Amino acid sequence: MSVKKRFVDAIKHGKAPDIAISFKKKPDVGRWPDEHSYRVTGYIKMVDPETLKTKAHKDDWISGLLIDTAHKRDGKLLMRCTREEATHVSGTGVAGCIVAIEDIICGDYVNWDKETIDDARKSALRNVGEYID
Repeated sequence: MSVKKRFVDAIKHGKAPDIAISFKKKPDVGRWPDEHSYRVTGYIKMVDPETLKTKAHKDDWISGLLIDTAHKRDGKLLMRCTREEATHVSGTGVAGCIVAIEDIICGDYVNWDKETIDDARKSALRNVGEYID
């Protein structure tokens, strides 16, 4: 089975593609057509802002302010997460993007050696739990 087929099958089952996999947005996604290729750089989930405002955050006005001012999409916070939790991927190419997993078409790994890909995976994990601002 080809690498491309394996990752297309994984996406059908809701699992995000690996770091350094190339992808394109599906043609019917967004207001403007986008023929550019991107590579997966991280994983994102959408979180209800009110669930983050726990007692600990109520006492910490700075955390509350960060939650209130963080970037939102459809009223939800965008938060970096692990591959298993992801509903969206972040991508880098001609620009950056954040796209729902079901709205991408995967290609193969970018032409990097294993060490570079492993470093990119570690980098994505360092940002888990951070809000997208």
